[in-house]
Amino acid sequence: MIPEIGHFLLVAVWVVVLCQGILPLMGASRSGSGAFALMSLAKTLAYLQLALISLALAALIVSFLKNDFTVAYVANHSDVYSTWFLSFFNCKEIVFHSYSWWWKYFQ
Repeated sequence: MIPEIGHFLLVAVWVVVLCQGILPLMGASRSGSGAFALMSLAKTLAYLQLALISLALAALIVSFLKNDFTVAYVANHSDVYSTWFLSFFNCKEIVFHSYSWWWKYFQ
């Protein structure tokens, strides 16, 4: 059930990102009292995005710690004999490689 919650959280992040990209721009293009309200949503949606991504990563960490091999990523990057310490740092490695890939891509 935890991987499904993590997947749902990632879909929710996708919806929040779409709203964060569209609503403040709509507010910037309008004039009136509702324009400021739409533009001020950007900060709130950014915090919501951070919270949802953190919870999704926590769900992945729990999947690693429980050795939930129904998740393909856990099955490919973990084993039954690894300690909790190594399982936790498998998730840290995911984040690090993601950042390093984006860094190489945009240079």
